[in-house]
Amino acid sequence: MAEQSQVIVIRASSLWSDGAEPKMYSNCDLVIEEGVVAAIEDEYRGRADHEIDGGGCLVVPGLVNCHTGKSRCPSRIRRKINRRSRRRDRG
Repeated sequence: MAEQSQVIVIRASSLWSDGAEPKMYSNCDLVIEEGVVAAIEDEYRGRADHEIDGGGCLVVPGLVNCHTGKSRCPSRIRRKINRRSRRRDRG
């Protein structure tokens, strides 16, 4: 008998997806199967071995030990980075 893969669902989160066309999602469910993003859905109704309440959180899958430029960040985060850079440059 084949073993079923583990499914984790992060519910009701804001999510920023990177890539060729970065996008910000609001109040969505992120479905992770065997450690890989399987779906981003408004209201996922499939199997979930573990559920995490992501309400009020920003989920940013894939930002582990990687580099991303500030031009690819959501504008709110980009403004914060720019302010910190200016302060650092002034000493």
